[in-house]
This record gives sequence, structure tokens and C-alpha cells, in this order.
Amino acid sequence: MKIIALLITFILLATAGFSQSLNIDVPEHRFRIDPYNKIIVIQRQNLDEYSDLSGFDELELTLLNFEFTFVEIPESLEFTGWYIVNNGSVNYNLFFTTLPLIKIQSPGNIPDEPKVPAEFYYADADQILIATIGIERRGGISQSYPKKTYDIEFWEDAETEISIDVQFGNMRNDDDWILDAMYNEPLRIRSKNAHQLWLDIHQPHYLQEKPNAKSGANVQYVELFLNGRYNGIYMLSEQIDRKLLKVEHFDGEIKGEIYKGVYHGDANNFWDLPDFDNQSRNWEGYEYEYPKAQDTTNWQNLYDFTDFVINSSDSEFEDVWIKFNYDNYLDYFIFLNVLRATDNYGKNIYTARLNSESPYFYLPWDLDGCFGTKWNGTYLTATDSILENGFMSRVIESDVSNYAAEVSTRYFELREGVLHPDSLIGRFSEAYELLKANNIYAREALVFPNYPYDQESFDYIANWTEERIAFLDIYFGYTVSIDEISERQNFVYPVPATNLIYVTHNLFYKNKQYSIYNLQGQTVQTGNISKNTIDISSIRAGFYIFKVGNLTQKIVVE
Repeated sequence: MKIIALLITFILLATAGFSQSLNIDVPEHRFRIDPYNKIIVIQRQNLDEYSDLSGFDELELTLLNFEFTFVEIPESLEFTGWYIVNNGSVNYNLFFTTLPLIKIQSPGNIPDEPKVPAEFYYADADQILIATIGIERRGGISQSYPKKTYDIEFWEDAETEISIDVQFGNMRNDDDWILDAMYNEPLRIRSKNAHQLWLDIHQPHYLQEKPNAKSGANVQYVELFLNGRYNGIYMLSEQIDRKLLKVEHFDGEIKGEIYKGVYHGDANNFWDLPDFDNQSRNWEGYEYEYPKAQDTTNWQNLYDFTDFVINSSDSEFEDVWIKFNYDNYLDYFIFLNVLRATDNYGKNIYTARLNSESPYFYLPWDLDGCFGTKWNGTYLTATDSILENGFMSRVIESDVSNYAAEVSTRYFELREGVLHPDSLIGRFSEAYELLKANNIYAREALVFPNYPYDQESFDYIANWTEERIAFLDIYFGYTVSIDEISERQNFVYPVPATNLIYVTHNLFYKNKQYSIYNLQGQTVQTGNISKNTIDISSIRAGFYIFKVGNLTQKIVVE
């Protein structure tokens, strides 16, 4: 019996001395290592099998030929976690992500132009893609930022540079793509949501004729490793071009047209009508995109439209919707002003048309300065005022085709859906939570700590959006019914008022002269309605009549 007891004791002691070790072996292309910033990112769709690590006293990581050991064993592995692993001499910061990983390896510096060859590796939940690309830097001022935006084109090989089409997720099959750095964008969520919002608001007016046409670029998040360094979160974007819009080919005659607004100029803002030069691919804010330079350059069509907007008589201007698509105009004007995108009413707009017989239309691009920020990423706290170019100003002032009522009706439709504050803020919340759930902000802060990626920054977006929609509700008259708008009654509030009165559906009354009379018929104040508010602080308490045009309303001043 003593021998058996001693044997059992020995077995128990021996078993207690055994260590429980777990090795995580990651397949090729499902991870990336940055030896400079000591960052490892592993791409997975879940970590369920590592939800309980309490039974292990050793945790190892194998990344092809690289072996790492966890310095401390966590209770579980999570996407929100941040782990220290060691390869024997150096500590690395280990992260997990569900987002696609991209690796680009170029033989040298990437220039502004032309494109230089590079190797491209992509991994998401559904595919691994290895290809040759041409890559160049993209943008103007953004090229001075430490985090660059890139234009990439997929090639059969570096020698022939013959383009090939590839597809990512539910985006189009194409050879041309953009990797948008979003460096000047706090929280990295504004431009992505703005692009997707536009696609939800607007569809091409010629969709029945061209069912695969898109009204703008689709986008998705990716994480980029560039020449061995972790480069942070990016927005992979489709290009706006002939193939996306499905505009008609040049066949010796100009049919489909595409122009890009690259700066605020006289022509694209409809401020003036300068002469054009067909030897140049640029004209007062516009860059000629299609037809291509090897086909032709002829600004006459766009010049004629600009001339019509600026110089046509009021009666001639009634035909403007033959020349520009009305539904597109309504949607873009509302979209522009919901975002208060101060860089997107002349610059950063594509102007295009399907063929020579069809109207022009707008598409947005480069939507980083919006929802309470400027193009440089600083806060733009103002939520009032309306953005418009010269074309928009003339439409508003002339109220062509009963425009004021039409745009208000369209705003009401959108306001009940995608433009409801809960819907807009919900979009931002979803994107913010996605990036937080993948611990993106921790990685971004390691390499590009140019913003605080915190709850306060998100609260700013939410508060700004609510205030902006509240202002637009007043401007478009959302606070009253369509019947009330048609009757043009109850157009100022509150009653009673102190210091300020607000003009509802200000769109109808902009630049109109108003008068305020006392009950004896004496004029106590006059002016023009330029904003949605009127200062009445100089008027004594009492009862008055507010008058604009042939409309009157009784007001009470306290």
C-alpha cells in the first residue's frame, strides 16, 4: 500500500509540473508586421476559440518563420485588446482586426506622378489578392501631410502596364482605385459616411437606360502597411470616371462628358464667364476628365451652359431643367447643406452628363471637410447659413419651376428617412463603434496622433448634426405642413418673442423686404430677410404686424 501511495503522489507531482502551452499559428497574408513601429496586426473574423485562456501558462504566436511569446497571458483575446509579444529580444504590440489588410511594397519613393510599379497584397474574410499595381500620390495640399493618399491602378505586369480589373467586396470590378488617408479628418468617419449617404439619397436619372450606373463612389475601410510600416486606417474608394457613371463613349463626336472641380474658380462657381482655351485641360476651376486628352478637348458645351446660367433672361432661365437634371439638383443642394460641406459647392464637384442630348448633373467627391469640420480638419462650429454657388443662387432667387416648394417637399421626404437626426447620428455611431471595436484608434495614435480619438470628439459630431438639422428644418419649413407652406401662413415664431424672431421656410422669403408695424399702422422696423433670424431687440414690448410681400402675421414682443 505504501508503494501505491508513493506512486500516486509521484504521478500527481509530475502532472502538476506539466505546463499547458497554446500556439496560435496564423496563415500567410492574414497578418502584417511593422518592424519599425513594432506593430503586428492579425486579420480574423472572430476570436471565439480564444475566449478562455485561463488554463494555459504559455502562449505562443507563429507568423510563418517568426516566433513570438506573449509577455503576459491574458484571460482572453479580443479585438479591443492590445497585447505585448516578444520574439526573444524585442517587444511588439499585437492587435487583431476584422478589417481588410493591405500591404504595398514599392521599390522606391512614390511620386506625385507618374505611377510607379509596386506589389499589392490584400486579405479580407472572403479573398486574398496578390497583384502588381502602379501607384502615385494623390491630392493637392494633402500631399504635404505625413499620411498620404494614393491612386492605384492594377496591371498585368510592371513591364507592359496593361490594366486589369479587380473587385473588393460589393464594389465594382475595375482597375482604378483610391486609397484615401483621411489624415485631416477627426475620428476618420466623416467622409466615408458622407459618400455612403449620397448613394442612399440619389440614383442616376438614367438608371433605366444604364442599370449599372452609379451616382457616386462606393467606399470601405482597410488597414494599410506601406513598405513595411503600418500606415493606419484608410478608405478604399472607387474612382469617379466614365465606367462608373456609364456615360457614352467618344466616337469622333463628344457625347458623354465629365468635368472635375479642382479649385473654386469663376466658371465652376458661376461667378463670371472667362474665355476658354481648347489647348488646355483646365478652365477656371474645372479639369477636363472625359473625353480623354487623346480624343479631344472642347469646352464649348460647358461654356454654353455656364453662359446660360449667368446671362440668360428670366424667361429663358425657366428652361434650366432641360439643361440640368432637376432631381439631381434638388438632392445635391440638400446633401451639400446637410453636410455644410464648405469645399464642395464649386470645387470638389464632378459635373457630367450621359450624352449630348441629356442634362448635366452633379456628383460629390473629396468629402473630408463636412459635418462640422473644415478641409484642414479644424472644427467649423457654425451650423447656420446656406451654401450655394452662382447657379444655386439664381435658382433660389428666381424660384424657377416653383423650386422653393419642390425642394422643401424633397427635404421633407428625406428628413423622414436618411436625414432624420437619429439616422445620421446612427451612421456615425456605427462607424465609430466599428473602429473602436477593432481598436483602430490605438493603432492610429501610435503612428498618426494628430487628433484625440475620444468620446468628446464623437459627441461634437452628434451635437453639430442635431443643430444643423434643426437649422435646416427652419430653412426648408419642416416645422410646418406642406399645406401650411402653400398657404404661406404662420411664417414667423415664437409668439411671444424676445430679441429674435425666426422666419420659417426662409427659402421662400430670402432677400425679400419685410416691415413691422405697430397697431397704429406706424412702421417700427424694416429690412431684408437674409437669414432665418431677425433682430427685434430694439422694438418695445407690445403687439405688432409683421409683413412680407402681401403676407401678414401678428406678433407679440415681450
